[in-house]
Amino acid sequence: MAARELPELTNISVEYTCNGETTQEQARLQGAAALLVETRRTDALNASVEVRFRPTPSSPVIHARGLIAAQLPGQGLRVEFTELAEADRRHLLELLYPPDRDRRAARRVLLASQIRTRMGGQQIVGYSRDVSVGGVYVETETPPVAGSEVTLRFKLKSEAEILECRAVVAYSVPEEGMGLRFLELPGSVRQAVEEFVGRREPED
Repeated sequence: MAARELPELTNISVEYTCNGETTQEQARLQGAAALLVETRRTDALNASVEVRFRPTPSSPVIHARGLIAAQLPGQGLRVEFTELAEADRRHLLELLYPPDRDRRAARRVLLASQIRTRMGGQQIVGYSRDVSVGGVYVETETPPVAGSEVTLRFKLKSEAEILECRAVVAYSVPEEGMGLRFLELPGSVRQAVEEFVGRREPED
């Protein structure tokens, strides 16, 4: 399936450090896994980078490490995060993918279940860590890139029926896992997830 256009936050002031040189730049947040730094600098591909930025005036300062993944003429350098605190990643996701006004959408509970993820002709088998009406986290060593659309098949309980739905990869951490945001949940699937989440204690 084709990758979806990633949501962005723009006009972010960022402290950008590469090869021992620090400059102040403007940037655009691309998904929760990358920054497009709008700079005239020509640092090399795969060079290590450190960035410090506040995505919104009310946000905490985020400190991340990354690699230069692309040089985009006339645009700048795309930096993909390699080290980002989980709390900061979740904050970025909340900014980029605002939760449903229904508070249940933000309520996450533990779910340990095998999940089969299909993208085109490729199938990835992983295990869920938590789930909400808005999405699910899947542990897998080979997650698709952020923005990819996938089809999921999973069970909420061992004796339950197999559920199938579409999702988009909100963020991807190589060799670790991916956060998935559900897309247009079928009514029966949404009801099953809502009932499952509603009967369990929320995750800390």
